[in-house]
Amino acid sequence: MRTSDETRLRVERLCYCSLIATCAIAIHLFRLQLLERHDIPGITTDTVILQPRRGGIYTRDGVALAVSPEGEQVCANPRTVRDKEKAATLLSPILGTPRENLVKLLSKTVQPDGSPNRFVLLSKQVNETTAQRVKQCNQEMMGEEDSSHPPAIYSRPFHYREYPRGDFASQLVGFVRPSSPQRSQKRVSGTGIEYYWDNVLGGRPGKMEAEVDARGN
Repeated sequence: MRTSDETRLRVERLCYCSLIATCAIAIHLFRLQLLERHDIPGITTDTVILQPRRGGIYTRDGVALAVSPEGEQVCANPRTVRDKEKAATLLSPILGTPRENLVKLLSKTVQPDGSPNRFVLLSKQVNETTAQRVKQCNQEMMGEEDSSHPPAIYSRPFHYREYPRGDFASQLVGFVRPSSPQRSQKRVSGTGIEYYWDNVLGGRPGKMEAEVDARGN
């Protein structure tokens, strides 16, 4: 029959062993995350600018004069599209874009400054049905063995400017136009309220940083 002292001794030994194992795991993770992560070949830091949704303009009684509904854009990581000819052939009838234009876009794997290019805009705006067809097309190209990797061709949400009342009070409301559509959804104000209250309506952009490998994972 075990005494209370023996039981307490066993519990203390078990706690010590657990503490040592936990410390060993923590030290190993610290070494991998902070000391050796820069030695991993092909690892780079990628920054994505997150544009805010532009605020709406309404009359005092709630009538919308300018809003920013959500749409879909079709994008691609040209460095992960293996067969660019096949991809262009499949996407051409879906997007209504000439095959040659798509091949040219998907071949832009390097930016002008020599850095890797992981983003091209294939279509500025598509409907939900087209976005689903693009997703199926990407699955067909990548196959089941690559299902765990980020999609090479994908759709992403974006916000565009719309004026529900048409030309009503257009000089007072003003307008906005797209700027640099391939890299951001920022819109530059033109005149009227859109111009004078641009800092309030436009919001503040954010950013997302992530470590990526050569395949964009």
